[in-house]
Amino acid sequence: AGNMSKRGILVKDGGAVERMASVDTLLMDKTGTVTTGNVVCHGFTSTCDDVDADELSRMVSAVESRSEHPLGRAISSRYCRHADVSDFEYMPGRGVSGTVDGRRIVAGNEALMAEVCPENLGRTLEDCEAAREEGLTVVLCGIDGRTVGYARLSDTLKEESVETMAELKTMGVRTIMLTGDNHKVARRMADELGMDDVVWECLPEDKLRTVTLIEEEGSTCMVGDGINDAPALKRADVGIAMGGVGNEMATESADIVFVDDDISKLGGVVRLSRRTLLTIKAGITFSIVLNSVA
Repeated sequence: AGNMSKRGILVKDGGAVERMASVDTLLMDKTGTVTTGNVVCHGFTSTCDDVDADELSRMVSAVESRSEHPLGRAISSRYCRHADVSDFEYMPGRGVSGTVDGRRIVAGNEALMAEVCPENLGRTLEDCEAAREEGLTVVLCGIDGRTVGYARLSDTLKEESVETMAELKTMGVRTIMLTGDNHKVARRMADELGMDDVVWECLPEDKLRTVTLIEEEGSTCMVGDGINDAPALKRADVGIAMGGVGNEMATESADIVFVDDDISKLGGVVRLSRRTLLTIKAGITFSIVLNSVA
């Protein structure tokens, strides 16, 4: 633990080092973990003739300004202009909603829109398919029970992510990405990283369920940075939080915290944990042999 602390790794539970040595599957949240978390919003597209894209961006960004999610922050930082928001609601893994100028604004994924804004959803999904083919993340937008458009966003991989995944693979660790993105975007990024598998359109409970299922096969480690990851971080044999941009709940739920969000330290943590356990076993074996001889 002392050695790790010198490298910007905070070990909150000494037993986590021992458990980390036996981890064979590493599950990772996407945004802020393998990506920079610096999401960029490329604009809004309206799919209804009576809704102006500029007005749509104003109302949606006003609601998203109350959100702590990286996608919400990206939208609000570029488009937010003053607007009063009431009845704000954050739905983890689904989206946000609020009232602006007397109109109910909703922004989120397809499942949320199918539930609260089913009108015009099919046309909007067809329209945003091209953006998804390009690898962009899409946030669907609705007004008063009708899906009226979408925002286009993108995130960039951390420079060290690809190298880290390759390093973990040489160490025999299976890597799985967990993300709220749709299948095409998620699969494209997982392939780019060289990860073994990906689970897409994840809600917080889906991440928790995935960790629980993988635990039946072997020891697991969950890496995340947001409030959506907290249950999975707590459930996994070892939970690692990205502390620099991470949500406070995530860091509280984790056993190990990377203070500077440097994912390249994952390989070092695995190696050091295995070496520590080997040293402990060697010491115990030597003690038993010495006592037997004596």
